[in-house]
Amino acid sequence: MTDVIVTDRIFGEAQRTILRSLADLMIPAEEDLPSAADPAIFAGIVYHLSERADVVTDALALVESIASAASGAALAGRAPVERLALVNRLRAERPAFVSLFESTVAACYYRDDRVLRSLGLPARAPYPEGNAVERTDWSMLGPVRARQPFYRSV
Repeated sequence: MTDVIVTDRIFGEAQRTILRSLADLMIPAEEDLPSAADPAIFAGIVYHLSERADVVTDALALVESIASAASGAALAGRAPVERLALVNRLRAERPAFVSLFESTVAACYYRDDRVLRSLGLPARAPYPEGNAVERTDWSMLGPVRARQPFYRSV
């Protein structure tokens, strides 16, 4: 037997705190709308970010090093100007993380039932109850089907 403890948590508590602060910074709570750091939304964000843990942990290491250099002040406790400066530094030094983070947060946020209802959309999947899909004219593919293959058969 080994001394290794297996966990399903890819990100530690400090890393989750940073991600939660960044999510809240990106989409803060408004009147009847939750923040992106809402537990139900944030769980989805962490789940999807864990698929690219290499990119995320690298960026979080940069944030942690910046925090330790600035007397250990937590991201959430910093002034808005400092948080914006940190985000701009992340955008410059870790663009892959910022792109991944922004798209993940937006996708998870706009999947939430409360957000969908606030936009006047039904809080359900678009199918199978369905949205009508226009019939397609398959004859448009005729020229493609008629041409000779341009690939080499393997």
